[in-house]
Amino acid sequence: MVAKREIKDLTLVEITNIGIGDTGYTVNNGNFHVRRTWQLSGSTQEVEFRELKAAMNEAGVRELFESFNKELNRFEDGELLIKNDEIREKLGLKPMGRYVYKTEEIKDILLNWDIKRFEDVLENCPNVTLDKIIQEAINISLNDMNKVTLIKSYSGKDVLSIIQEKKENEVGSKTRKSETDTKNKEESPTKRKRG
Repeated sequence: MVAKREIKDLTLVEITNIGIGDTGYTVNNGNFHVRRTWQLSGSTQEVEFRELKAAMNEAGVRELFESFNKELNRFEDGELLIKNDEIREKLGLKPMGRYVYKTEEIKDILLNWDIKRFEDVLENCPNVTLDKIIQEAINISLNDMNKVTLIKSYSGKDVLSIIQEKKENEVGSKTRKSETDTKNKEESPTKRKRG
């Protein structure tokens, strides 16, 4: 049996932003005055355990690490992830869910996983992971109709329509730029070569 390491106030805890945008918290009590921000999805910081203990007493911070999904009647991982279950237990958080993935893993799931495994993820993942799956499906212009249909059935988001709209906007943007370039060329004075 592996002995658990002792968790002290100065123990550094790795925290990763698994949401789709920036997130953070503010601790403002007698011992700490800290504003901590994770700018990008996937960004990681090491934070002292004592800061986390103080943060958990601040309004709304616990929900960044886990939230209760009333529809599914279960706790889910939040936007910030602590992978160490020992630390999670000390902070009063539930053990880490198994359906938490980084962006690269989500891309692999979208492109390479069979439909049965993919549906298992959609059915069981926390909302923050589902949001990341939707975002990545749009980013890579997912063209697997079975997966796009499943995403819509589990999230209500019509990813295919969003992808098509994105492509139309890109084409429209290129067309407008081309028209502007042509117009500018027509309006510019002709330069003669002098011999």
